[in-house]
Amino acid sequence: FFFVYDPAAILGALLGKPVPEASAEIAANYIAALNESGETIGYIFDAIAPGGYGGNIELVVGVTVFPNETWGSAHIADYRVISSSETPGLGKSAEQNLHIFFTNSPYAERKGVFDIDPADRQHDSISGATITSLAVKNALAAALQRASLIIKRDWVNLAFPQELLGIIPNVQRSQVIPNLRQGNVREVFETTWYEQPSGYLVKVFLQDDQDKRVGIGGFVVGSRRLYAARLFAMPEEAGAPFIPDPDLRAGLFYGMDTTTWYSNTVLTSLESNFAFVLNEGYYLLQREGKLP
Repeated sequence: FFFVYDPAAILGALLGKPVPEASAEIAANYIAALNESGETIGYIFDAIAPGGYGGNIELVVGVTVFPNETWGSAHIADYRVISSSETPGLGKSAEQNLHIFFTNSPYAERKGVFDIDPADRQHDSISGATITSLAVKNALAAALQRASLIIKRDWVNLAFPQELLGIIPNVQRSQVIPNLRQGNVREVFETTWYEQPSGYLVKVFLQDDQDKRVGIGGFVVGSRRLYAARLFAMPEEAGAPFIPDPDLRAGLFYGMDTTTWYSNTVLTSLESNFAFVLNEGYYLLQREGKLP
């Protein structure tokens, strides 16, 4: 299965600087590469780049990161084209020449997340084989963006297990509302009961000097009160379990009114911050006409 959200937009918002868009699909089951000390030094991704001259191009892309490196500065380590319908002449030659271009230099000088633009037909492309060049660059750019987000860990394993989404009543199905996110609110789900909207789930991200957390809050249709909330330690890697944060008194959030919860003096600093970002989610839903 493949990630479907827009990493370029997310990175651009986090970095305050535009990131070139890439439409290549990156498989969710990536592999982390470790050194002898157990530190992560890179990631290996399966990628499918659309738009090659002969159709899709499938690649395995390796991205290097250095221990304690700034999270937005991953580099291309290596890649291999594993399936391609490019013509034996120019298209195949472009694949080979591009590989030399992107890998035949020291790691520190290789292309980073801001440097590869799949829409750029003039730079980093092989003359006469622009279509193949753009497809390969598309996959490399998408892999760099994915690695940058994994390093940041904003989106690592945010695909909550289904049982964790069941925090409000009357839910038969839940689906993401496209393009509905803002600030610390990273995804919003609409839940349905017999094909009718029954509630909304807001996924949020919290970070302080030491810890990163992901949380979820649930609203019932027609109510401005939070029905329930859960907070978890940020998973360290894809596939890791969601561990409930022991410092959150989840019971305090049941039935909280959005006009008072984040200023409630009963809440700890962590709980108040969590309430504040959940409140962002409420106002986002209210703005869209989903909640009163």
